[in-house]
Amino acid sequence: MYWLFIVVIGYLLNAIAMTTDKFILTKFISRPAVFAFNVGISNVAIIFILAPFCLKWIDLFQIIISLLAGVSFIMAIFFMYKAVKQDEVSRVAPYIGSLNPVFIFILAWFFLGEQLTLKQVIAFIFIISGGILISWQFQDKKNLFYCLIPKYIQKKIKKNITRSKMKILGIATISAILFAMSYTLTKYIYNSTDFLNGFVWTRFGVVLGSLLLLPKINLRKIFPPKKKDRKKTGMVFLFGQICGGLSFFLINYAFSINSVTLTHALQGLQYVFLFLIILILSKKFPFILKEKITPFVLAQKICAILLICGGLFFLIV
Repeated sequence: MYWLFIVVIGYLLNAIAMTTDKFILTKFISRPAVFAFNVGISNVAIIFILAPFCLKWIDLFQIIISLLAGVSFIMAIFFMYKAVKQDEVSRVAPYIGSLNPVFIFILAWFFLGEQLTLKQVIAFIFIISGGILISWQFQDKKNLFYCLIPKYIQKKIKKNITRSKMKILGIATISAILFAMSYTLTKYIYNSTDFLNGFVWTRFGVVLGSLLLLPKINLRKIFPPKKKDRKKTGMVFLFGQICGGLSFFLINYAFSINSVTLTHALQGLQYVFLFLIILILSKKFPFILKEKITPFVLAQKICAILLICGGLFFLIV
């Protein structure tokens, strides 16, 4: 019960962090690489705070695994922000999260020899179906303006929408694979050393990953040019990073003491929190959190969440 409480709080904080990330990406920082760099480089503070108390030497192979875990995490963040920048956060996040358990199981089977049971296969079908449903945008053919457009133009519009959607889903899929790599490698480190020591070593990898993004960044554009916007960005970014940092710490602690797959299977809780937050805030910030809350879309997202949660239930019981 203690472990479950940690997971619930962790995913609630992560939903809040993702909402603030979307706000910053839309209003203040336009380039995902800049945002991912800021997120990664902020881990320097964690290293300075924790390293003097809990950093212990580990062997070279474990150091390499730690660095790979951190680098793959920050690259996953980068690709996730690219997808979130182009689409609704309540669609992108569940799609990425619904694929995570699948890729984690694949990596666990490859590296640890784990086998999928029939129940887990059924769970994956539910999870993937829910992830696709919640991230898919249906063309509203009952729209009067759309119906007045000539058929050949309708086909071109539909083709462009499909290409754009497939590109976003491709970026999100890369993010999901990298997240799964990071979580699997991190779990290996936690199995090899104590939690805090492993946590600090993987932070070195996150900082390294953020430095690898430097070629994509104009250093003059890391912060907004206007002082007023810079102050607002700093406050919102700090709030988001506190929520995201606490969430990451709690979730990492949860899968260090329990199954990494089971912990991430409970990510369906995050989608519920995220959907409710977006549903409330989209009325106040309609141009930033662009969520189409029509009865059809509402029913679509509820059905998708139920499918994902149903799949996660099969993984848990």
